[in-house]
Amino acid sequence: MPSKNSEGECVYCGRVGAMTRDHIPPQNLFPSPRPTNLITVPSCQECNKGFDLDDEYFRLAVTTGIDKEAFQRESNLSVEAIKKLKEPSKINFARRMLASFSKKPVYTPSGLYLGQAGVLEIAPARVVSTVRRIIRGLFFHCSGRRLPTSVSVWVWSLWFGQANDPDPELMAALAEIFEALCKQAIHGVGEGAFRYSYLMDSEDRCGSAWWLSFYRHRNFVGGTLTL
Repeated sequence: MPSKNSEGECVYCGRVGAMTRDHIPPQNLFPSPRPTNLITVPSCQECNKGFDLDDEYFRLAVTTGIDKEAFQRESNLSVEAIKKLKEPSKINFARRMLASFSKKPVYTPSGLYLGQAGVLEIAPARVVSTVRRIIRGLFFHCSGRRLPTSVSVWVWSLWFGQANDPDPELMAALAEIFEALCKQAIHGVGEGAFRYSYLMDSEDRCGSAWWLSFYRHRNFVGGTLTL
């Protein structure tokens, strides 16, 4: 259950009143005992509870295929989460997740066929929604300022196959942003389970750029800007 905080302003909707603490990124990404440096931001009860199913979906999506040797505890946590999908309260969620699994051929780099493997077909929009929320939370955590709901948050990732037919101007702009982010300090939670770097726009108080990495295999570049 989210812990209660004093009166404040919700980072997401701007509501003023009694606040809970929302974990950025979701705390379900980290097995117990959890890291001592988890990030939390003020969130109203309605917003916080509304994230539960998306947090569970995000966890299952980003933990699929992680390095079991590098992240053994996180991998075990993912397996346990999948087993719990058989519980009656999660049956509808489980059906939606199982419907997104399919069998696809697997080959070695040299082209040798290894057989069929289960692949999770993710819903990019649902993953992006959670990443946008994480960026909003991190913006508040790092700057002490809440982003107005009118500020746009964009997210890009190779995970979604967005580079299959890339726009040259877009790719050049992303490369420039990524190069700048690589020069910034890297922050982390959970011994590499989550890492990020960021840049704040010196001219736009709501402008920023972000690099987010989950388990060293799901990476995102994102940003905020005033439209």
